[in-house]
Amino acid sequence: MAVNGDKTARAARRGLLAAAMLSVFAVMANAGRVPEPQAHSLSLERDCNGCAEGSRLQLSRDGTARISRLGKARFGGQDRHSDALLSRSEFDALIERLRQLGLAGLASRYQEEPDQQDGRWLLLRIEWAGAPATEIFCRGEAPAALLPLLAAIEAQQQRLGFAPDGRAIEH
Repeated sequence: MAVNGDKTARAARRGLLAAAMLSVFAVMANAGRVPEPQAHSLSLERDCNGCAEGSRLQLSRDGTARISRLGKARFGGQDRHSDALLSRSEFDALIERLRQLGLAGLASRYQEEPDQQDGRWLLLRIEWAGAPATEIFCRGEAPAALLPLLAAIEAQQQRLGFAPDGRAIEH
């Protein structure tokens, strides 16, 4: 009986040793990695000079979501808003998806013509906890690298089910 007890004890020690080694390897693999900052809000604004209205989608990690139609006074427009609820896990999943789609590799400014001052534009802004905000401004057509990120944001917007009055504006 002592023989079986010794075998069991040795097997248990080998198991503990293996688990400890895996833990050490995991710590070593993550050593030197800086954790990515946590996003706390995202906004996507679209407008154009000369258009009667623009739109702004605001998503927050605290659970709030708002789509706004931004009326311009010179056209007699009024702002209208529609609110929805966004879970923290949905917000975090969207930010992770944007990271996977190459958010970090995008330029902060895209413009078809360097001297262009009017026409369509969009501004994507992500606020990070403890880090500078990410801003991506685009005048004219969005570059191919930005399109998958915009599609992910628009898909999230559709899932939120905003009231029709707050729908996004297409320019």
